[in-house]
Amino acid sequence: MSDYTFTDALGYSMAQLGEMDNQSFREYYFPIENTPLTIARYCQNNNVDLGSTVVMHDGDTFVGMSMVATRGKRGWVAGFGIVPEYRGKGAGKAMMARTLEVARAAGLTGLQLEVLAQNTRAKRLYENSGFTVRRDVVGLKLAAEAIPRHSTTARLTTTEAEHIMDWLLQGQKPAWSRQRASLLVTGGDALVISRPGGATGAMLYQRLEHRIQVYAVALIDRTSANDFAFMLRHVVADLPFVRVHNEPDDSVLFQVCNELGFEEEYRQHEMTIELEQ
Repeated sequence: MSDYTFTDALGYSMAQLGEMDNQSFREYYFPIENTPLTIARYCQNNNVDLGSTVVMHDGDTFVGMSMVATRGKRGWVAGFGIVPEYRGKGAGKAMMARTLEVARAAGLTGLQLEVLAQNTRAKRLYENSGFTVRRDVVGLKLAAEAIPRHSTTARLTTTEAEHIMDWLLQGQKPAWSRQRASLLVTGGDALVISRPGGATGAMLYQRLEHRIQVYAVALIDRTSANDFAFMLRHVVADLPFVRVHNEPDDSVLFQVCNELGFEEEYRQHEMTIELEQ
């Protein structure tokens, strides 16, 4: 087996990091096309720690990168990829062993990650390294023309994201990219739906070039599907579809999305490992 060498990512520019990430995920299930700007935003939004990120080489040949984000004593593998030429040859096992070693040295008490359900080889690697599946998180999509319509006396008001953040996160265990730190940095527009008895829902979203991206939603219960649909119709305008990213499949919103006819675009296993110091 090759004698792999490892470094952190502190000495690399954003352009280099983006290109290494692109190479690590070459021939992946969907194209990864980072630019210096997109990788910089990704690192900022998710608290990627370049000092705990593992870059792997075989001599002068780049092999892969394990990008690690940290929040306090918690860690998240923000991207784990091996270039195609080294897949299935033990490189992934070596890089994960190094990732766990670095995480322990950094004082982290646990790591989590997500892996696409169809990526059985990677899931097996993570399981063999000590990770276990906690739950599934799902990407959902609905065409704007399919959003149900109904009459309502509800009132919509805009507000600041900070004003609804506690409500958005109450009682939830969001995926890493949906936690408070990510949502506040990502930004977006905040909308509240109310009736005479008080607010019944809130939504944090962003209008992007080809879609409405829903970041987080608060609903009283699953009977609030009409309220969610009303908010979506209000914001979608001329955009073709709505997308919800990494929604836990045990949440109220997931049930509501199913009721409204959202299509499941992908499913990921959220996996965790506790680290002994």
